[in-house]
Amino acid sequence: MPQLSTVMAWLFRKDEAREGFVEQYQRAREAQAEVLADGLIELSDPPEGDQPDDNVAVNRSRLRVDTRKWVAARLLPRRYGDRVEHAHTGNVNVEINLGGPVRKAKEKVIEHDSGNSGGSNSPALEDRKA
Repeated sequence: MPQLSTVMAWLFRKDEAREGFVEQYQRAREAQAEVLADGLIELSDPPEGDQPDDNVAVNRSRLRVDTRKWVAARLLPRRYGDRVEHAHTGNVNVEINLGGPVRKAKEKVIEHDSGNSGGSNSPALEDRKA
């Protein structure tokens, strides 16, 4: 089995020889999430007649189940992740006042145009002055 650093290098290297590796890795991680999720029922249901007597055993079982749920949700979020809806209701009012910046830009254009040598201005620039 290759070292973790080698696998990570294969995942992030653009190499034709490793072209299908990323897809295989993704499928393996999805299978891992399925195996973890399938094992949750077995973990959470103790064998018949083997009920934990103390809080430590109950909390340990709860932690084991919650950890596997968390990992499965990270590996396969669309299937095991929390469903979060982002629905916007209501109105959004946006007011943009460009009066000041537009006026200043127009004044700069007029100042620049009036400073041209030769005194001839194009008709388009004359329209801006008006």
